[in-house]
Amino acid sequence: ASVFTKNRTYFNILPHVSIQKSFKERWLLSFRYNSAVSNPNPTVTFSNPVAYYFINNAAGWVPNGALKPERTDKFRAGLSIMPFRKMIISGEGFVDYYSNMIYLVRRAGAYPKDYFSYDNEDNAYAQYGFDIAFNGSSLKNSGLNYGISYHFIINKDNPSYLAYEYRIPKNLAKAYLQFNTGFGRNYLGPAGSVNYTIFSNLGMGLYGQFQSGIYYLPSRIPDGSGFLSGNSMETMPAQAFFDLKLEKGFYFNQDRYRLTLFCVIQNLLNTKVIYKVYRFTGEADDDGYLDAPESQKEISEAVDEESYRFLYASYINNPSNYGLPRRTTFGISFNF
Repeated sequence: ASVFTKNRTYFNILPHVSIQKSFKERWLLSFRYNSAVSNPNPTVTFSNPVAYYFINNAAGWVPNGALKPERTDKFRAGLSIMPFRKMIISGEGFVDYYSNMIYLVRRAGAYPKDYFSYDNEDNAYAQYGFDIAFNGSSLKNSGLNYGISYHFIINKDNPSYLAYEYRIPKNLAKAYLQFNTGFGRNYLGPAGSVNYTIFSNLGMGLYGQFQSGIYYLPSRIPDGSGFLSGNSMETMPAQAFFDLKLEKGFYFNQDRYRLTLFCVIQNLLNTKVIYKVYRFTGEADDDGYLDAPESQKEISEAVDEESYRFLYASYINNPSNYGLPRRTTFGISFNF
């Protein structure tokens, strides 16, 4: 008899529901439910079956062909209010259920040897919180538009923090401020035909984001292998960054065609954006090895200790731990 199990076919029912009810033209109640599944990456599911006959020589992570698709069920309930004609205030609560999330696992006691692989989390993980947003609009092609939103997440019920680390900030605030001089009867700018040619359809937008509370699993030792606890979490440093967009539009042939020149500056203040940190130190450029007492003997025995420290520090400062620095993009768009 074969020692292997045939691939299984999974069927998923994915309903979507959206209900809205308005009151007195200024109040809007809403409820939404949607669901989705994501198949496992083939790199963690497929392996040549012959390889399992040589499991004693296996190195790295062993794929698991029995992984189930990850499933997400999202519930949203909110209220939007328009206290003034050009302003909207909205609030929304949400609950997200994550099922069959894939995580790394060590198969201790397996025959003929222990190995590392992947598995689905048995317990569904509930993530819940709320969103608040405040937006204002000029309701025309000129004037000031602005907005600010705050997204708060609670995930204390997470049964397997390791499966969700480095993913979602607990606090996420976004804001934008836009101004456009417009054109025609809506033009807001210096008077005169020459000034109109120069300043019409001139726009500027400033966008900001603040985030904090991104979880990661800490470690007892610099190499990151001695986890403190499966449910013990630390958070990455809070971060804030800004983007800027400038644009100038030109209309042709009785406003039927529009040519827009634009410049976008991302990460305007050239902030160091951190995507990942080392588990022992919580720093993106230091894993703690060079300062750990147990490492000093090995370091001192190097041919050139100063060179060893320099090269190790350079190696450990991995560029993939960071986002991109300030970058400027120039472009042209044509609408007709």
